Amino acid sequence: MGTKNDLNDRNFLNKFGCYEDLDFFLLNFRILALAGELGRFRIQNDKKIEYLIKYQSQYIKNLIKKKETSLWGWKDPSTVYTIPYFHNYLTSPHYICLHRNPNDIVDSILRVANNFPNIFSIIFIYIRFLKLRTLIKIGFNFFYEFLKKGNPTRVRRFLKDIIITIYKKIDLFVDDKKHIHVNLDDLVKNSSEIIEQLIDFIEIKPSKKQISQALSFIHPELIKC
Repeated sequence: MGTKNDLNDRNFLNKFGCYEDLDFFLLNFRILALAGELGRFRIQNDKKIEYLIKYQSQYIKNLIKKKETSLWGWKDPSTVYTIPYFHNYLTSPHYICLHRNPNDIVDSILRVANNFPNIFSIIFIYIRFLKLRTLIKIGFNFFYEFLKKGNPTRVRRFLKDIIITIYKKIDLFVDDKKHIHVNLDDLVKNSSEIIEQLIDFIEIKPSKKQISQALSFIHPELIKC
């Protein structure tokens, strides 16, 4: 799922680390930026996202070839927008869909949005990896959404509706594919049972030590991060 440094990156968003492969995070980030979707609160241009993924198909194939092993994967929330177009590049993909209470996600978003150092860190990521023209477009999107809807970070129902829409979108995508749904509350409360389900789903035979390490990774505070 990426190098150790990648997986622990951006812990200002989550004190346990985001555990996201930096290569895939940046790929999704740039695609959504070029599609003009960053700064919007609902993705509106799936056709442009699909076009950009096809345009970068060779890079994506090379990236997958670089990462691919008998057991591998990546985790990045923005993948919900790109995975329908990544799917055909993957060999026998198994999708693990982690569901978290939408209210907890809203709380998490608001904690980040209401903390100036966090906002500064996010802006720095934008400036570091995007061109000026793209940054201007993102700024315009934020400004337009602000005028149209007011400040969305203060409207719990608005954010919750977006999250529910995203869940429906990914559920529809995986419906005819190899997948498993995992509820975060269940994972924390019934860790051993859920770990066994995941072991069966991806058809592996981990050692007792590996299972113990997986269980120790699950922390009750994950629900509120």
